[in-house]
Amino acid sequence: MLRKTLFSVLFLCITVALKAQSEEFVFKNYDTRNGLCNNNVTAITEDQKGFIWIGTKEGLSRFDGAEFQNIFDSGNYSCLHAIGNNLILLVKNNRLNVLNSAANQLLPLKDFANIEIVDITKLSEDLYAFNAVNRFILTDGKLKKTAEIKIEGKIYNNIFVRRLSESQLLVGNCFDYYEYDLTTHKLRPFPLNMRKYKDENFDLFELKYIDEKERKIYINDYFTGLYVFDFQGRLLVHYNKGLPNKHISSTNIIAYLKDKDGSIWIGTHAGINLFKKGQNRIIRHQKENDLSLKANIITSLFLDRNSNVWIGTNQGISVYKNKLNSKVNKISFTGNHDYFFNTIAFGNHTVFVGDYLNQVLSVNPENNKAIPVNCRTKVWGLYNFDDKIVITGHNAVKEVETYFPNTNTIEQTHFLKTIYAKTDLVTLAYQHSNGDVWYSGNAGGGFVRRKANSNEVITYYKDKNGKPLFKSSYYALAVEDSDKNLWFGVNRSELLLQWNYKTNRFKEIDFNRQNGTNMPIFGGVTGLEIAEDNIIWASFEGGGIIKFNPKTNAVKQYSLANGLNTNIINDIELDHRGRVWMLSNEGIGCLDPKTERFFLMDIWDGFFDNPVNYNVLKRNPKTQTMWIGAINNLYYFNPDEILKSKKNKTNLYLDYLIVNDRKITDFYSKPLHFQPDENNMEFKMVAVDIENGKNLEYSYKLDGLNKKWYNLNATRTVLFQRLEAGTYTFNARVRSKGSKDWIYLANPLPFTIANYWYETWWFFTLLTVGLLFLMFRIVSSYFDRKLEKQQNEIEKQKLIEEERKRIAKDMHDDLGSGLTKITYLSQMALQKEDNKSLLSGIKNTSTELVESMSEIIWAMKEENNSWEELLSYIKLYAQEYCESNNLNVTFTFPDEEMNFKIIGETRRHIFLSVKECLHNIVKHAEAKNVAIKIQKNNYINITIQDDGKGINPGNEKSLGGNGLKNIRQRMEKINAQFEIKNNNNGTSVSLKIPY
Repeated sequence: MLRKTLFSVLFLCITVALKAQSEEFVFKNYDTRNGLCNNNVTAITEDQKGFIWIGTKEGLSRFDGAEFQNIFDSGNYSCLHAIGNNLILLVKNNRLNVLNSAANQLLPLKDFANIEIVDITKLSEDLYAFNAVNRFILTDGKLKKTAEIKIEGKIYNNIFVRRLSESQLLVGNCFDYYEYDLTTHKLRPFPLNMRKYKDENFDLFELKYIDEKERKIYINDYFTGLYVFDFQGRLLVHYNKGLPNKHISSTNIIAYLKDKDGSIWIGTHAGINLFKKGQNRIIRHQKENDLSLKANIITSLFLDRNSNVWIGTNQGISVYKNKLNSKVNKISFTGNHDYFFNTIAFGNHTVFVGDYLNQVLSVNPENNKAIPVNCRTKVWGLYNFDDKIVITGHNAVKEVETYFPNTNTIEQTHFLKTIYAKTDLVTLAYQHSNGDVWYSGNAGGGFVRRKANSNEVITYYKDKNGKPLFKSSYYALAVEDSDKNLWFGVNRSELLLQWNYKTNRFKEIDFNRQNGTNMPIFGGVTGLEIAEDNIIWASFEGGGIIKFNPKTNAVKQYSLANGLNTNIINDIELDHRGRVWMLSNEGIGCLDPKTERFFLMDIWDGFFDNPVNYNVLKRNPKTQTMWIGAINNLYYFNPDEILKSKKNKTNLYLDYLIVNDRKITDFYSKPLHFQPDENNMEFKMVAVDIENGKNLEYSYKLDGLNKKWYNLNATRTVLFQRLEAGTYTFNARVRSKGSKDWIYLANPLPFTIANYWYETWWFFTLLTVGLLFLMFRIVSSYFDRKLEKQQNEIEKQKLIEEERKRIAKDMHDDLGSGLTKITYLSQMALQKEDNKSLLSGIKNTSTELVESMSEIIWAMKEENNSWEELLSYIKLYAQEYCESNNLNVTFTFPDEEMNFKIIGETRRHIFLSVKECLHNIVKHAEAKNVAIKIQKNNYINITIQDDGKGINPGNEKSLGGNGLKNIRQRMEKINAQFEIKNNNNGTSVSLKIPY
């Protein structure tokens, strides 16, 4: 009988009024705190790349979705119109200009340089009207003048022009209106007589807007309001302040806009009037509401390519997201009070929501109907028990009610009242996998467990000695892990409580004492979920979110340091892909554990409510939709669809290049070739994504320096310092955080950096030719002088001839081969782009030629023909050579003077033999020390001793190398003796030279 009565009463209850899509207005707001150059906005437009341009009283800004770039910071910029690729037509200080947005160059229009322009009207893609106060100048799409329109009569501020059709314009002053034919360029009166509406004090009429589709003309008077006429000049409606059913917020009307669904937006000095389906909604700024209209003084309106409405005010910009593109569904509730939805449960085709400590509503999302559930409990929580809905909260009998949706009946427990004598609020009902049901309540209620098999009731709060088993008295959150252990949380304690299924014991876990937390956790547990891999997720009022593995005790904390927008989390829920969704007073967010990327949701994603209104987050396991309970609203959405909309919908551009503090913007017009010292470069990238710009990450690579991609995260600027000469190509890419799909720079930027003149192949070639020419001149001069002195001395002539042959041979052997090598390397350098190794070869060969030339010159000088000069030269050469090859060298010279003559040829053979010995030691001996000893007796004995590995005298090759053969031959030519032998620790070479 009770069930039948409840069933009848239920259908007699008043159905709660619902609206599938409420018309609350939530805005995304920007001002100087976000980077806008000035808050007093005058005009807004969008260019072909998707940048939003904002003209203000004190400058011009460009917005890409992440940041504002202030192009100019002085002057009044108004009447912005994108007219072509990278071109924006605008008025600056009442003068016409065209902005080249690629080069950030503002160019005055010379044909209109001396004309004061107060407004620009875009009549079509190929027709513009420039308002010059007392006349209109018509131009084509290339801004070439096509006609002028002048009319007589009273002018209030300026005359007006709007398009009636493709071939006709409506032109007017304060009272008189004319139809202008674009084909014949003639005016004829239009049947619109504003004098009949004239008042002695009110005659300030302005033509504001023409709706071609609806064939309506909107004319405003500063004092008497808004008049709407048809195309026959008949008044359709008059709006004014205070008129019944025709009320408007202000008669001072500034801007008009028609959006994609046909609504008319009218901006005034007292907010916005939104005319939709014959109804006028007034939208105004609300104090202390950051999501309301930025200000009430509306200065401009603009509709972007995604049908979002941009609203310029005297305090910044407001943006209204087009709800037609929204992926979020909303059900709004109206009634005698505000509905505070704090708990959600799911039936077969319905959703059950609890109005905090009030009634339970059954909502059908398909028909947007809601019916109160006739229960006695003032609801705290709703729980799914198979096909039943368990309702906890407060009621007179202190019991828990169970609602059966299939039969529309209610049952209640009959054992809690005696246990919860002091409890007035049951906060938890949780069904264990074994069928046991756990309850918890306030005021020291602890836990009540009712076993499924025996209906035995067990209480948990204090042990036999009266000591509490856990610190908190009531719990509202519960999950079960794969080992059947239960985990409980409560918003008054940051401790997580575990009940061990096997031992029937409780254990409290303090994450502040666990490794893995990077900041203190406080304020209580606000959300508790468990993933399929037995990982527990917990959120806190302070401390962010904890990921906890009970088997390994591993803890990872997510907070502001990991990218969350706040550390104060109100609720969490896992979606069907293991992503963690969260509610906070800063908005809705999603954490993807696989990529550890955090996504912040706002009005761009379709969440049109103030974040402080969001109370509970719940997943429907049947439909995999996520549900949010708010104040007077329910939201539901597909998480995959929302995150899909977070992916890039943009192109990536190279914004500018700075080379040695010189900014380059027009970098694609011609090849970029830089001087050697122009090697400090800064590249700025920009991806235009108005709705998702702050959720992008960038990376780059510079071919020619490295083939690797380098991540920049959200940074969009990369700097290179002291780049070497070469050929490079800069490339970049961007993606949404967490996405795998990159969007690449459409045109990677190639450039070259030249070599310094002294590093080029032609410089080394010229240097070599110059050195050879100088050497030739020196040798020629030497022989000329010597032949002149010895032309009468036949014997000396023979010696000179022999000396010439020797020098020629040396030049052929030492210098000829070097020159041939340089010639070959130079030819190869001309054929290859990467010629660093060839240039290095030319440089090394040139150095060797200089050294050979130095030795030849030293051998030719007669003032060096003494043993003293020879030994000094040997000592100097040995010191430099051994030092450069990490050898220690010592010298022993005779005590007596060695200042006696030695002919040049003998001197040179001795030096080259010593040089060859030192070269062999470096190349083969693996020695650390070298000793050179000079003795004078019957011979001049030069001994060169090293402490290397020695040689094998029985090995014919070791004694018959070209170096040793050369030494023997040189000693034979000067009648000297050559001896080489192994000592106990190295090799000794002895040269015995007669004198």
